[in-house]
Amino acid sequence: GKKVSTSQGQTATITNVIDTDVVIDFNHELAGKTLVFDVKLLALGRHKQFVGSISVSSSPSGASVYLDGNYKGTTPITLTDVPIGTYSVKLTKQGYGDVTKVISVFAGRTTYVSETLKEKTTSTPTPRPPVEAPTEAPAAAPKKTPTPTPSPFASIPPLYILGAAAVIVIIMIAGIGISRKGKRSKSAKLQPSAKSPKPKPEPAKQEPILKKETPPPISEPITIERAIYDPCKRDFIERVLPQMKEWINRYDPSAYWFAISIQNNTDNSIDEWGVELETSAALKVKEAKIEGIELEIPHEAHLGLFKISVPKEYGIVIPKGGTQRVYFKLRAEKPKTTYEISGVFKSAITGDVPIRAKEFKYLCDTGVSPEAVKTELKKTFSEKDAARLANTFRIVQEIRSSYCNTDTTAKDINKEFDLLKMYFTEKEFLDEIGGIQRRINAELRENERLDEKHVEEVKDFCEKFTEMWIAKFLR
Repeated sequence: GKKVSTSQGQTATITNVIDTDVVIDFNHELAGKTLVFDVKLLALGRHKQFVGSISVSSSPSGASVYLDGNYKGTTPITLTDVPIGTYSVKLTKQGYGDVTKVISVFAGRTTYVSETLKEKTTSTPTPRPPVEAPTEAPAAAPKKTPTPTPSPFASIPPLYILGAAAVIVIIMIAGIGISRKGKRSKSAKLQPSAKSPKPKPEPAKQEPILKKETPPPISEPITIERAIYDPCKRDFIERVLPQMKEWINRYDPSAYWFAISIQNNTDNSIDEWGVELETSAALKVKEAKIEGIELEIPHEAHLGLFKISVPKEYGIVIPKGGTQRVYFKLRAEKPKTTYEISGVFKSAITGDVPIRAKEFKYLCDTGVSPEAVKTELKKTFSEKDAARLANTFRIVQEIRSSYCNTDTTAKDINKEFDLLKMYFTEKEFLDEIGGIQRRINAELRENERLDEKHVEEVKDFCEKFTEMWIAKFLR
């Protein structure tokens, strides 16, 4: 019964010793025995690796939200701990048309759904004049039924009746003969004489011309709307698109965007598709985003060409009768230049569908290099002023890229604002800089870091400042 260990670390039991032979049992001491275990089941929460969130908003708010047909609440609402996969989100509100969208939920990410509901149009019936009730004629006085008078012929013998019948038969035979003679004379009169003129034929009646109805045009398999977002205007050029504007304001309103809305008019869902864009070499597509999807989309970028491909396994579907919106961030090397962008939508179901060319003027944004800005400024300003204004543009770029975070202290940001004021003589810009400095210094000490509220204030300042700057010095 003694325990021993081998050089390999195994434990065994000596069960018998006979002369020089030792019997060792390597089985576990519980081998061959019946074991009974008490098992307690514990509730396991969903692992974050397998769930995501859905943020749903609508204009107007207060729309009922259904996820795969199950009611979840009213907009705005965020659904958490949603298992990854593809879902149908339906929005309904009294007086508005229903909106249904197919979305995908990814692990640890939030999928955004933001829809504008359209009011239902009801046709007002044309009022008809009241129909007058027909005037009833006065009721006729009831006719008195005369009392039958006894006929004087009631007592006539049967011989009289036979005689009367014979007279009636003779009259009928005579009448038939006269009728035939009258017809013959009448037909003779109707025959035209040789000398009488021929009657003129009546003019042929013209049949009414029936206009052929043109059949309604067959809808395209895909309808694509496109628009350019201008950060200087803080809106889309030529069109008002509040829902797409809301997405851009949430993501990056300081850049130019080429936005397309893809409407699927086919009888099938499109689960694998792509977009190819063509631009001039000086205009570049920096990235592509699909509304409601935070997943990085595979793309290729070459000189004047940008492609995205959405494989089937990504689950980013364009449902039958539904839409998908795609946003392309644009950057240009040269400000105040007119550019053109066009492309093609591709899928196995629809084939290649062209995206019509869109021309727009790229004025300026925070992505343009200070050197390019200076070159443009020199066309209007002196060398000295062009250099001064280009420096102000560069400093705002640096604040936007390096200081809009919670690691920045009040002292750090004030240094940048003071440097910016050194280059300005224009009062409206000095007032803007002084205003944000006063707000930050009233709430933070020198060494205190910016919180999220102050970071957003600095971002808003940079965007408004850039807009003012472009309007004054580049337009």
